[in-house]
Amino acid sequence: MPGLVRAGAKYKVRIMNPGGGKTGKTLPIGRRIVIETKQNAYESTFIDVVNPLIYVSSKDLGLLGTELNEELTERKELLEELEEIRCHGAVAAGMVGSIEEAKSTQAIPKIALVSEPQDYKTSIGKQIKKYEVDVVAKMLSMGKFHRTFAGSGLYNLAAAVKISDTVPNVNSTVSREKNTIRIGHPEGIVEVQVALSEDGEEVQYVGLERTARRIIKGDLYVPTFKGGE
Repeated sequence: MPGLVRAGAKYKVRIMNPGGGKTGKTLPIGRRIVIETKQNAYESTFIDVVNPLIYVSSKDLGLLGTELNEELTERKELLEELEEIRCHGAVAAGMVGSIEEAKSTQAIPKIALVSEPQDYKTSIGKQIKKYEVDVVAKMLSMGKFHRTFAGSGLYNLAAAVKISDTVPNVNSTVSREKNTIRIGHPEGIVEVQVALSEDGEEVQYVGLERTARRIIKGDLYVPTFKGGE
């Protein structure tokens, strides 16, 4: 998996019926909503799959979506604008009752930028070609750009790409029949499995290949008792 610090044994995860864990609905405010900040108005998607995320298009913020994280981190106004979008989205979805409450709970929902497939270089200089990915994305967590893209976010983004007319969907090149979503993030490409219900309204499952490593080993000594005890 691109971005891993250490390799490990592969195992496959499939989460069944992952929608609505925090809000009760996969799309609590519909497929797209306009969020207004003090500076602008943005078409956004709030989706609650595994962990709730808010998506906006990179181009609506004047970005390509392939800029290096270290460059974007220096742009204070950008970070403040994304935080305002996140807070308004949290209120609109009913996760919190006020902007002030949203500011105090930075862990969720998270916010991510999405852009159409394009050539870009990863943070370590590897060249990614646009035909290798279905969408390019950057996620923020606790006010900072994520080094790669969190696992829970990958499940969420794959579902959002698959559901028609969401912000991630219109910024992708995914056909309705495709169940493998190739996500380009700052350190490489991750493939996520996703399937929708027949009506396309709900997510049947999301799946991802993860890694495991041994973290502890020990011996348990069990005494032998007389008399069959």
